[in-house]
Amino acid sequence: MLRHALANPQSKSYKHLVARCLQQESDSALEMTYHMGLISLNPIFEYVKCKVINLFRRHGAIEVDTPLLTPLSKNTYNLSNPVKLMTHSGGVVVLPSDLRAPFARHIAMSGKNMIRRYSVDRVYREKKVFNFHPKQTFECAFDIISPSPGNFLIDAELISVAFAITNEIPRLKEKNIHIRMNHTTLLKSILLYCNVPRSKYVELFENVMDFIEGKLSKFHLHSAVCSILETSKTSATVLIDLLLVDFILGGPRGSADGSALKTLIRGKSEASSLAKGALRELEAVVNLAQSLGVTCAIHLCPDFLSTSATFLRFTMKSLTF
Repeated sequence: MLRHALANPQSKSYKHLVARCLQQESDSALEMTYHMGLISLNPIFEYVKCKVINLFRRHGAIEVDTPLLTPLSKNTYNLSNPVKLMTHSGGVVVLPSDLRAPFARHIAMSGKNMIRRYSVDRVYREKKVFNFHPKQTFECAFDIISPSPGNFLIDAELISVAFAITNEIPRLKEKNIHIRMNHTTLLKSILLYCNVPRSKYVELFENVMDFIEGKLSKFHLHSAVCSILETSKTSATVLIDLLLVDFILGGPRGSADGSALKTLIRGKSEASSLAKGALRELEAVVNLAQSLGVTCAIHLCPDFLSTSATFLRFTMKSLTF
């Protein structure tokens, strides 16, 4: 009966079911405990926010408001735990779980192909525990939309902005800061080299991200990769070693040769050509960033999955933290 009611959004039974769901009221206990654990704003946060926004404005960025809600689809926030809401029509929408995806949708629909924007706003993740406010954190984003793909100076500027932020905040100056970079072409070459089917990308990335966040041990990551790809332990080890490569870019020649990438970049396959091209581009970006005053170490990390994304006929470069 329930499945039949949900099958036709135009039916009276569907509308009645949605209306009844939305008429539910919380009891007084839930009303008192719902916001427990939320972090309130403090003067230090406002100080840092002001510093960061002023820096973004000096680089020509403006604040752009994007829609708060996004319709839920199979392509919506695959790598997160979105907070789902239902409208009175029965449509399911999600709150933003990052600042990049809503802005990318906004740009793609508006047709703009040249803009610099910043945003310091809240993002949400669903908690496993019921009857509490979703996990709420602040995220900071600086995006450059350009009609010219392959402009390494834009990437270098993003790195210089990230480095400048560390100089704006006294506490960060005392830390041993380093920047992590990846290249989508390098990631593609690794997946191609290891014969990873495209249909397995999302599941593989989810497990790699869980490992990075400390939710999985390396042993469990290895087991998960073997299960996902239905491959031998040796092949899984090669893939994991390539994804977990970490060395300093712009350093001594041969850094890549001394890593797990050595076999990949010395080959003559399509994957090898892609990897070598990506490494050349990364070195060019790092050299430009250093000419802009960046002095901290810049590490190559193929497992760093949030980089740049291409939409339509323009390129979106993002700095998010």
